Amino acid sequence: IHYDFEKEAIPHQNALYNYALKIVRNSDDALDLVQDTYYKAYKSYHQFKSGTNSKAWMFMILKNTFINNYIFQFLKLVIKFYQLLK
Repeated sequence: IHYDFEKEAIPHQNALYNYALKIVRNSDDALDLVQDTYYKAYKSYHQFKSGTNSKAWMFMILKNTFINNYIFQFLKLVIKFYQLLK
């Protein structure tokens, strides 16, 4: 599984980083996002269907990870703001 994952996922590393950099606008955050993406992809690689578009699969994981992180950060900010209003 390890070799198959590398064969499918590693070629997209630069494209994923460039996209992450566009959406987070910070190189450190982009690297973190790509790292989270690869971690999640590796954990769920058993669900990947061989022969399908691995690049699209990786981008979907990156996008969903970004959205989930963004929502979490936004909710933390709303809670903090609400607490300040009390």
